[in-house]
Amino acid sequence: LRFAGGLIAALVFFPSITCSAQSNARATVHIPTKSLTSMPLFFGKDKGFFARENVDVDLVLMSPPTAIAALVAGELDFSTTVGAGISATMRGLPIKRILYIQQSVTFALMAAPEVKSVRDLVGKSLGAVALTDATAIAAREIIKGNGVDPSAVNFFYTQSTESSRTALMSKKITAAMLPPPFAEETQVRGFNRLAEAKDYAPLSGIGLLASSDALKKNPNKAVAVIRAVLRTMAYMRDPKNHNELVDYI
Repeated sequence: LRFAGGLIAALVFFPSITCSAQSNARATVHIPTKSLTSMPLFFGKDKGFFARENVDVDLVLMSPPTAIAALVAGELDFSTTVGAGISATMRGLPIKRILYIQQSVTFALMAAPEVKSVRDLVGKSLGAVALTDATAIAAREIIKGNGVDPSAVNFFYTQSTESSRTALMSKKITAAMLPPPFAEETQVRGFNRLAEAKDYAPLSGIGLLASSDALKKNPNKAVAVIRAVLRTMAYMRDPKNHNELVDYI
């Protein structure tokens, strides 16, 4: 886990800080899809970890490009789509990464049963969430890593990994980048697991992003949200809570 410098200082030296003097502050957080990768946010909300930090969190589903635009416009407080956030930062947009939730991406490149290797995807369709998000970045790295020019594969942008899964299973596309449990679900149904994103792309698929303006105006809200996520993850890692997590999933 890594933090923006100013925020880690706040977490360490001001552990009792809250996001405002009010009893609760609203935080709108973008989630690209409802899958295991975003489970710490959903579980943290349902378990009350955000409420303990005086944060009323609202988890909103939308595509990564739309979320980045909303973040910059001030319509969202946070986004979890780190891949799209990195691309946005490289384009000069005022976005800061303040937390990494995953050390590496968990996406797998899944393909139709007749596709046996990455090279077989030449001229075929591959589903990713968006042009600049982690699924597309990882897919291009996997393709290049197997000696294929990414332009030889037809990318189809679905706006969510759930839509990618549906398109793959209905044979509208030949392959797709899928997170757990979608990758495991399709694998059980006979689809081939061609590659793991973490073996090709040194990315973190999920974390927290915020606009520079929002962090300047209300840094305490970011501190509170980070603390809630970290406490949720600590709870999830505790072996005595594993049965509860299985039931939740």
